Amino acid sequence: MRIKTLLLLLWSTCNVLTAIGQIKFNHIGTQQGLSQSTAFNIFQDSRGFLWFATSDGLNKYDGYRFTVYRHEFDKPNSISSSNISCITEDFEGNLWIGTINGGVNKLEVKTGKFIRYDSDKYHANIGNRSISGIIATRDHKIWAATYGYGLLTFVPSPQIYIDFCFYACIVTGKQIGRASCRERVCLYV
Repeated sequence: MRIKTLLLLLWSTCNVLTAIGQIKFNHIGTQQGLSQSTAFNIFQDSRGFLWFATSDGLNKYDGYRFTVYRHEFDKPNSISSSNISCITEDFEGNLWIGTINGGVNKLEVKTGKFIRYDSDKYHANIGNRSISGIIATRDHKIWAATYGYGLLTFVPSPQIYIDFCFYACIVTGKQIGRASCRERVCLYV
């Protein structure tokens, strides 16, 4: 009986070691097209693309090549800032991007265009904020953690208006570094 147990254990160990030997990592960096060697956030969307937040743009990696999205001053459908801090995806597959001093942007998957959520057009004081974390919830709210302005939430509506809330009672004058939601429980740090 002991011999069978020992053989089974040895066979299991060999299978695990064989599987570990098959794991392969590829280094991707600026030589492969990443706009900058430092990524502040890496996000994999529901379609399998990898998105990298850098201070030189939003980088999309399809497994073969990079596409870099940068702020273009003369193009209103470009991202509001090239200094990207965080990325999330809503339940419709659109990406929400937090920036440093550029607020929140939405990348519409269907059109490939960015929507800048700025103060002038959307009646919200989020356009020039530095965003440190962002999540999309099932009730279609976007929650943004900011540097120095607390936790912000808004609901984009068809009338192009944002319901803007500042949660001073949660984080009076404090920085929120990360936001995470699973099921119905949200944690803000």
